[in-house]
Amino acid sequence: MSTKKSNIENLVQEFLLDEGILREKIPNIDSSYEFGFIFSFPPGTKDQNMRVFKLKHKNFITISLFTQISKPRIKALNSLKDDKKNLFFREIRRFFLIKEVYFRIDIQNYRYE
Repeated sequence: MSTKKSNIENLVQEFLLDEGILREKIPNIDSSYEFGFIFSFPPGTKDQNMRVFKLKHKNFITISLFTQISKPRIKALNSLKDDKKNLFFREIRRFFLIKEVYFRIDIQNYRYE
């Protein structure tokens, strides 16, 4: 890892530590990450676990938040016909596109990132 790359990792880690929100380092099992951290934001009782990571051969860092759809809403979605369920996820997709947000939708597991 070059000095510039390690400086970016150190800056991110120091920021998360200074803010008191760093939870753990993401293990680099498949060596696709240069670095990664799990942190909680916003600080307090309603925090969400988020990830910040840098993939190898990319010149940007990614900050992501997984959102799991609640069980009552999953039940409501499952009561709909397939076309209505797909419409729900298409609307979420449209919203993200309008807001120019990078996203992934996992329909089978009822979550998005």
